[in-house]
Formats: sequence, structure tokens, C-alpha cells
Amino acid sequence: VLTPFNKKFERTYHTILEACRKVGLRCMRGDEEYVEGDLMPHILKMVAKSRLIIANIDSRNPNVFYELGIAHAMDKPTVLISSSIPDMPLDLRTRKILVYRGQMELAEALHLELTRSLVR
Repeated sequence: VLTPFNKKFERTYHTILEACRKVGLRCMRGDEEYVEGDLMPHILKMVAKSRLIIANIDSRNPNVFYELGIAHAMDKPTVLISSSIPDMPLDLRTRKILVYRGQMELAEALHLELTRSLVR
């Protein structure tokens, strides 16, 4: 999961975590393992090993966008989530984005999308 490391997004991350568990996917965020030194090589390895990337683009966080660009360059399947899209970058407007108003709506939409991605 690509998400800002900020308490503001903890609830959203836990919703993502539960949705992944319900469909049998292991969910990890880059800061969940202790890494000495530069975190970026660790995140790159995690992206490379991932079957699917979920990106929380809610805060328009530069690190999330950078890591999402890497995931796209690696041709990784991605699920983009956001609670709003008014200032969405043009490059992402052509992508499917799960827009949600609350955690229940996010949980339902993610469950459906993750189930679909496992069937593909």
C-alpha cells in the first residue's frame, strides 16, 4: 500500500488492510518493517515483489506519486483510492479511481475491486 505515513490516514490504511485480508492478500506499508538507512530501496523491493499496488492518492503526497510512478513503470496492477478528485493530475484522470465518501464505502469498493483483480 502506498500511503502517506501520517496518522490522518491510519483509519483508511486499516480499512485497506481488512479488505485485503478478506480476500486472502497480505497487505504491507513501507514503514511497517524496521529498515536501517535509506527506506527507498526497501520500498522499491516491496513494489517489485507485490502482486498488486493500492495507492492512497488523497493527500497528493509527492512520495506516494513517486512510488506510484515506479509501480506504473514496472507495469504493476494498481488500485487508486481517493475521497475526492477535483485537483487530480491529468495523467491519473484516465485511470480508474475508487472514490469513496466514508470507510464503509471504501471497504465495499475495495472488496469488489480486489476480488475482480484476483480473478483476472
